[in-house]
Amino acid sequence: MNEVERIDERTFSFDIEPAAGMISAEQFISNMNKFLRCMKTNFFNIPPFQMCVTEIVRNSEQELKDLLGYTPEDSSDEKLEELVYKLTISNFIRNAKYVPSIEEELTALDIPIKEVREYNLDESRKIVQFMSDVAFCQRGRGNVLELFDDIGARLDYFAKSDNYVRNRRKNTEKYKERYINSRIEDYNKMFKTYNSKKKYLKCFE
Repeated sequence: MNEVERIDERTFSFDIEPAAGMISAEQFISNMNKFLRCMKTNFFNIPPFQMCVTEIVRNSEQELKDLLGYTPEDSSDEKLEELVYKLTISNFIRNAKYVPSIEEELTALDIPIKEVREYNLDESRKIVQFMSDVAFCQRGRGNVLELFDDIGARLDYFAKSDNYVRNRRKNTEKYKERYINSRIEDYNKMFKTYNSKKKYLKCFE
C-alpha cells in the first residue's frame, strides 16, 4: 500500500511526469507486470501461485520499493531485470539464516550467501533458475510455498502477537525452535527430491 500511495493520480489520465517523490501509474504497472511475468515463467507449476507472490510482496519492502521506484530506460533494461530477480529471491536468501541446506545447495552452484542487494544480475538469475528447478522437481507434492515464505517475518509476527490465551501457554523460544526445525525439514525434503530428479531436467529444456 505504501508503494500504491506513491502513484501520482494525474498519470492515470495524462502523459505527464510524476511529481517529485512519486511514480507514474504506467511505471508501477509495467514494473510489477515484469515481476509477475518472471514468477509465472519460472514457477508456472506451483498451485498456490497467488500466495507465493503475496509472501514476497508482503515481506520484501526494500526490494519492492527498489523495483517499483525504478524508471527503466527501455524494455531490455538489465537493471530492471536485476531488480525483478532480486525481489523474487529475497525471502529465499533471507531464509538461509535459518536453513543451512540453502547455503549448501547454492555453494554447490558457486553462489555465495550474501545480502540480497549485493547480488548481480547473473547471480540472481541463477538463483531463480535453481528455485524454479527445485519447484519443478516436486511435481506438485513438495511444500513449495516455503521457497517464498519469510521465516524471520513469521517468527517476528508470533513474538509480537497480542493473544492473551496463546501467550500465556507458549514458550516463545521452544516455539521458535520447533518452527525453525519444521521449516528446515521442509527444505531438506524439497532439496532431496530435487537432487534425486535433477538429472531429468535436461529432458524438459
